[in-house]
Amino acid sequence: MEPVPIFVLSGVLGSGKTTLMTRLARYCVQEGRRIGVLVNDIGDLGIDAIILKDLEGPTTAVDHMAGACACCSDSVELRDVISAMTARERDLLLFETTGVADAADMLDQLRDPEIAAVVQTPRLITVADVTRYPDPLAEYSLMQNQVKLADLVILSKTDLVADDGVTAAREAIRGLNTRAPILDRNLSEAEMATIFGIDAQHEEALAELLVNGPPGHDTPQTLTVPLPHRMDRSRFEALLHQLPPTIIRAKGFVALNEEPSLHLFQFVEPDLVSLTPFAIARPRGLMMADTSTDPQGVFIGPKIDEPKLRAALEACVA
Repeated sequence: MEPVPIFVLSGVLGSGKTTLMTRLARYCVQEGRRIGVLVNDIGDLGIDAIILKDLEGPTTAVDHMAGACACCSDSVELRDVISAMTARERDLLLFETTGVADAADMLDQLRDPEIAAVVQTPRLITVADVTRYPDPLAEYSLMQNQVKLADLVILSKTDLVADDGVTAAREAIRGLNTRAPILDRNLSEAEMATIFGIDAQHEEALAELLVNGPPGHDTPQTLTVPLPHRMDRSRFEALLHQLPPTIIRAKGFVALNEEPSLHLFQFVEPDLVSLTPFAIARPRGLMMADTSTDPQGVFIGPKIDEPKLRAALEACVA
């Protein structure tokens, strides 16, 4: 069996990887390609995999790795998941990494001989959140490696900053990577087609970053909290807007005191909060608000005050 093309999506927490993954997958389905969708979540609950499960159909298979960051974990599970997916005769694989994955570590894992036997050299697509450039946070090595190693950069949240801010972000990104094309996430059909024709050109940059071995990275605390009761929408939404700076990302499913009850919630930063009705065929592991298996939320950050968070959530019960 010939090695299968694999496209790896990287980007910091909340940058928009799942949104892009969904669009890429749907484009492939429209083109009649048999694809495998792989998702890595650091939380015990594979939220992104549940969201993407809606894509599953005759030409699309979805699988996930949850509970740890694949880039710095034992590669056995990654090998098993990729091998199982390629055995299903896929035309290509789409792999969404967790938002704390170091691109150098991830690409190094994918060079494992058993993985390299079934997939081609990965093409790395980095989703760059322009609201973080040229902010000092962009100097964070994890973000820099995602850009330095990208074979393609796609800008997200360009609608949230002024034109000069987008220009500044482009210049900062181009300063780290002179070879990768840079596209806006509002991709045209022609641009969508070109994405799957990009070449893997990161090998030299990867060798430089790995000269002293894989860089490794700190993994933030991840707390999965059951949300068994219906929540008052206004109080729960206010809580998300007021989460402390020690929580850098939150997402999950919540039952609200309205119909439909089950909602997907997303927190990226205090001004970027969403609550969206969520209806999907019940996939493996999906919590529904009207069953004995409770909705849950995942909260990520460098230091989470668990008792205080749980008490705040309890205060939102309708």
